Amino acid sequence: RTVLEGLPGEVFAHDLQGRFVLVNEAACRNTGYSREELLQRTVATIDPDSVIRDDQLRFWQRMTPGETIQFQAEHKRRDGTTYPCEIYLNLVSLDGQPIVLAIAMDTTVRDRAEADREHLSEILERSLNEIYVFEAESLRFRYANQPALENLGYNLATLRGLTPVDIKPDFSKTDFRDLLEPLREGPARTHVLQTRHRRRDGTHYPVEVHLQRVTHGDEPLFLAVIHDITDKQRTEAVLERHERSIDLSSRIAQV
Repeated sequence: RTVLEGLPGEVFAHDLQGRFVLVNEAACRNTGYSREELLQRTVATIDPDSVIRDDQLRFWQRMTPGETIQFQAEHKRRDGTTYPCEIYLNLVSLDGQPIVLAIAMDTTVRDRAEADREHLSEILERSLNEIYVFEAESLRFRYANQPALENLGYNLATLRGLTPVDIKPDFSKTDFRDLLEPLREGPARTHVLQTRHRRRDGTHYPVEVHLQRVTHGDEPLFLAVIHDITDKQRTEAVLERHERSIDLSSRIAQV
């Protein structure tokens, strides 16, 4: 009982008929019931279906010692709200009686974080810019969004074996590390430059690069947001030719 009280997550122990015989403080705190209240109730109390079915009873009775069963479920609090859980079931012996021990990990925060990551990933994939993440020390690519992969002509698995130097023909590895050095001081620093990217087929295109250091946990990484400036340079070239033409016409008229 002392060990179970100290386990992470909620601990519910019940007999083969579903009656609670032991719960820990975390189980009481998250469900909103007191220990005394839960010990007078059954699994149906925290089961949103509010019923113990015959198939549940047969399932518990068929469990064998040493077997661990893992599944996802929802628990219901006293106030009627529910929360997602990851459940680990084991059959143990308590005072000589077979007991089903359920350790429930509330996955609300984890599920929300996963949903946020999926939403962020969707935003990055829909971006019109190329976005890259690469490791601070090895410089190997960790991530590239779909526009980046499509413009370069690589798949992500292949790109992860490369570094930014492999797609930047104007830089050596030493030059690129020197460029990154001031950014290692912190994420507040950014660097913007114009250079070229080399596609898998050997062709090049002009880019404007926005570099910044970021962290994932404790791991330092670099984030690069890339603007393909092909159209911008083409437009600037057309305007420059137009301005030269106007200037030439003006000189001819003066003559």
